[in-house]
Amino acid sequence: MTNKFHIVYSKNIPEKCEYNEFSTSCLSIKATKTLDRSIITNDEKIITFNLNNKKLTKLFMEIWEKNKSRKMGRTICWNVYKNLNQSYREYLQQQMNETIDKEFSLSGKIDKNLKLTISEDIQLDKLNAIHFYFETEQRVWTKKQEHNMWGANLGTTYKDDENRKYFILETLNQLVHLLEKENNEDKKTFIVVRNVQFLPTKEFYELQDDDYETFEIEKPGNLYLDYATIGKDLYNCFLTNDIELIKNNEVKPQSKCMPYVNFRFNDIKNYNIDFEKRFKNNFIEWCKKNKIDQYIDYTSPKHYPGRALLGEIVEKMSVEEFDKLLQEYPYIIGAYVE
Repeated sequence: MTNKFHIVYSKNIPEKCEYNEFSTSCLSIKATKTLDRSIITNDEKIITFNLNNKKLTKLFMEIWEKNKSRKMGRTICWNVYKNLNQSYREYLQQQMNETIDKEFSLSGKIDKNLKLTISEDIQLDKLNAIHFYFETEQRVWTKKQEHNMWGANLGTTYKDDENRKYFILETLNQLVHLLEKENNEDKKTFIVVRNVQFLPTKEFYELQDDDYETFEIEKPGNLYLDYATIGKDLYNCFLTNDIELIKNNEVKPQSKCMPYVNFRFNDIKNYNIDFEKRFKNNFIEWCKKNKIDQYIDYTSPKHYPGRALLGEIVEKMSVEEFDKLLQEYPYIIGAYVE
């Protein structure tokens, strides 16, 4: 029997849900809750992926259920990323500046000179610096929680300032990833779903060379193991042309198999073997051009571009169909391995 991964979307915001338009949204549910189709109404939609039988997929399924055996809730977090046009860019730039002000008021740490000019310029240097700030502060925040917060539910048990800090950092991170791309009228929607477990890192499988060798460039409608690492790997440095991060020895390859997934829909029609080869050739040429081998061994398996494939969507849909679903059913009310 083929295992499946289900995401349940709803028209109505559920209880114990922290919803954020351009940041992380979080939902608290019982860890033992399973998908009950008998109670699914017309206000809800299920997206299902058939999972493959690969090693990492089996490990992912085991890790997804780790917190089921513990007497704690399950926190499902999700993010939505879209391509942007100029008006949306300016709106997000304003949101970034407001978020920087909030973080400065809370901590007094962030450099307010990183606030963006409202313009068509991407301002990649500032965005990369903001992302580095996020990485540094998120590590501090996570370390602080590890001693006494494993299994806690975001938005319900954190102290006010700790809760506020988490969502401010998440907003900085998501806005960076939205704004670092060029304006593009092509439609693209990218989703990350996480089963946040607050378990010690030793609880999660450490990726090996043969795992990285299974990585592929992401294709629309497929489910992938998410990066699940604070920072950027070489793949993301290539996508954002972040040479400074490499020079500063801050490249962070994916190291763990976490209960985090991502999937996407877009307008690109030519995803095939030739596309994969061209993309990887461009990656190698970029590494050569920028002399990346002076800083790291970009031929090492841990630096391979792409992500590990977990499965494929059951009912195919276009990016337009998925965006319409998100407009009508914006809230996730459950995510399940079956």
